[in-house]
Amino acid sequence: LECCYALRSYGIDESVFPLDENNELDQEKFRRLVDKQRQFENEQQLAIMEDTAYPTIRGTVPSTPIMPSSITAPLQDTVVPTDADVLLGRGRPFQVHPGNMHLANLIDKHREEHGLATKTEKTKIAWRLVKLIQQEGGGRFLKLSDDGLCWEGVSDDAARSKVAHGFRSHGARSNKTARAQHMP
Repeated sequence: LECCYALRSYGIDESVFPLDENNELDQEKFRRLVDKQRQFENEQQLAIMEDTAYPTIRGTVPSTPIMPSSITAPLQDTVVPTDADVLLGRGRPFQVHPGNMHLANLIDKHREEHGLATKTEKTKIAWRLVKLIQQEGGGRFLKLSDDGLCWEGVSDDAARSKVAHGFRSHGARSNKTARAQHMP
């Protein structure tokens, strides 16, 4: 746990490391990460070898120089969640993420309005919260990739679905109470 906090303080998300829920090396995740890195390196090597060379007085030179800065490994393009991002997933690590807690607070603030709204109005409220998170703090809605090695953005529809689910799963009792208070 302390290691995870230390990594975050340097802007490194611990999810890029192949660890399981007990913070032990996940052999399968590690193997997939190594395979992904090897595939990337092989593709870069093939691109270098296939590059057309032209003759010069001192031998042959590649037609386009390969600059190390132009080669990016898979982990260099990894999306790292920020505190403004909402993470899609289950369990405590997702619940306590600052972006998810911010979304939960927004849902609580709009719960009564949502509880009294029609189905169409509920959809509009969910869209409004999605846009609020995206525009207010530059937050994104992210999920783990299928291989579980990196984060990727989700569609706006998936983000709206996440917000709507927040109203349903955390507010069933609150919504009934709100309706009961406003009925004659």
